[in-house]
Amino acid sequence: MENTVSWLLTNYIEIFGAALGILGVYFQIKQNIWVWPLGIIASAFYIIVFFSAQLYALMSLQLYFIAISIYGWYQWKHPQNQHKEKERPIIRLNLKNTMIYLILFIGLWLLLFLFFKFFTNDSSAVWDSVVTALSLVASLMLAKKFIEQWLVWILADSIALVLYFFKQLYPTVIFYLILVVMAIIGFKQWKKGITSSA
Repeated sequence: MENTVSWLLTNYIEIFGAALGILGVYFQIKQNIWVWPLGIIASAFYIIVFFSAQLYALMSLQLYFIAISIYGWYQWKHPQNQHKEKERPIIRLNLKNTMIYLILFIGLWLLLFLFFKFFTNDSSAVWDSVVTALSLVASLMLAKKFIEQWLVWILADSIALVLYFFKQLYPTVIFYLILVVMAIIGFKQWKKGITSSA
């Protein structure tokens, strides 16, 4: 019991961050605007967690998540579509946008990898950079409500949970395992409400 209490006290920031993240993904599945403020708070917790684990790309990613959460919050509150709907509709990627996001991912991954490999003591520069680049792209796609963002999250979260397992960030491993399952559910739910390609 004493070991459990000690572990909880030592890892409370990681636990709170994971709990808020799970709640945020629940709201993401439901297309509820609360996904964004919860994302901001969870990211603030994870800045501390990833800094402590020397995963600087993922720490920097949390700063991006805070910024994209503000952007996504605005996008969802002020949809700019032809039908003046109250909320932004779910859409599919077309070939042009698929290529744009693919090129963006490759460019981000290379830049992040080179920076963290040669200018920091990042302990896992390759995979840290892959997860970060995928997450950057997925969060941008989420702000625009592309359904394929769920597929990118599934890939990013699956890689991340393996990385976190080797880093012994066990609450975060459980968190990311839950995120993978929730992303699969989210993809299926969003498929029911899809409207068009963009």
